[in-house]
Amino acid sequence: MAYDVFVSYCSEDASWAARLEGDLKHHGIAVFRDKARLEPGREWENSLFDAVDQSKFLVALWSTPANQSPWVQRELARFDAAASRDTPARRFATSPGRSISRAPACTP
Repeated sequence: MAYDVFVSYCSEDASWAARLEGDLKHHGIAVFRDKARLEPGREWENSLFDAVDQSKFLVALWSTPANQSPWVQRELARFDAAASRDTPARRFATSPGRSISRAPACTP
């Protein structure tokens, strides 16, 4: 399944991610958030990276723990690597109390 938005976050920001997912879905946007989409007992790493590859946009919920999370960094790197797709990858970031803004590609 293709997604409009992949939400990248650390576990400390799970409630924030769930709220964002709900808001986006309310506006008809197809969202991938791991806790809502990954099936227990299945090979989650491959499923996670497939979702990154199939997403048009990535929104990173940026916090101090997210900045230190190896998984958030891996998701960002995977999304950036997929930028060679027909449609350029678009990455956005937000932090608590701020609006979503375009984030430059960077090397973790």
